[in-house]
Amino acid sequence: MSTFSVALCKELLDHVFDKGDYTSPTAIKVGLSSTLPTEAGTNITEPSGGYAKQSTTGSDWATADGTDYAYTRNSSAITFGPVTGAAWAEQLYLCFYDQSDNFLGFAELDDGITPDVGDSVNFAANAVEVRLD
Repeated sequence: MSTFSVALCKELLDHVFDKGDYTSPTAIKVGLSSTLPTEAGTNITEPSGGYAKQSTTGSDWATADGTDYAYTRNSSAITFGPVTGAAWAEQLYLCFYDQSDNFLGFAELDDGITPDVGDSVNFAANAVEVRLD
């Protein structure tokens, strides 16, 4: 399940109802969080030690598809790490940001991930689904 930020929802509504133009981000950064983010982009707890948000572009995501709901999936792998210093807490959410680190939304992972020192966290192509329904 994906949740979009209030700010992004306002931009999209204004765009659809001809109240303003929405400019797509030049990059979508993907991050991790061990805590449930809010729609305002608060309560995000990112890991430390070998961690950085991963930058993707439009070519790293498939064209939207779907019948019962609309979705896109990553068409390129997304990799975090390797972990340094100490093992990360269990990571439960992916967070999405634009190129300026403005929060766009989050998605809950099907299974939490708790990597040890030296491990990398890898999401293979088509493993991340972002959906609107």
